[in-house]
Amino acid sequence: MHSLTLESGMTHPWTSGLLRLLRLQPQRAIGVLALLVGLLLCAVVVNDLLRDYEQQFSAAAAKTNSLTQLLEEHARQSMRRVELSMSIAAQEVRAQTPSGKPIRAATGTRLRDLLPQDGLIASFAVLDAKGAIVASTLTEDLASLPRADDRDFYLAHQDPTQAGLFIGAPVKSR
Repeated sequence: MHSLTLESGMTHPWTSGLLRLLRLQPQRAIGVLALLVGLLLCAVVVNDLLRDYEQQFSAAAAKTNSLTQLLEEHARQSMRRVELSMSIAAQEVRAQTPSGKPIRAATGTRLRDLLPQDGLIASFAVLDAKGAIVASTLTEDLASLPRADDRDFYLAHQDPTQAGLFIGAPVKSR
């Protein structure tokens, strides 16, 4: 008779009772064995699922990182294109107004030709020192356009240290 013995040499009653029960009822032994095998299979499946989840999560994180870098580069290139388009438009305005002469409304027509074809920049507007629009690519009827003296982009360029591109807060068009 096989049984688990304690250090004192005594048989543990629970162990010997279980062995005796399994020996007397083989169907239960098969059932217990099937239960143990089932639990083992469940543990293996859970382990595989966790490992697969970690791999999928790592792959998604890598793709997200790549996409983030791609979007950052696209934003940098777009901003560079905006800056370049504004620089070309500024050169055109300076060329249209030699020696401090006033800017003509027809300058807006010439600036319209400089707008990027893909719509990255919707329009150009040239403002005077008081914030009134003196040339626009939107219309030649400048009186119909609102003043911009209250907009943050106008106020930012009133500072003599501010030069170049300034991106203001998003606003609803008037």
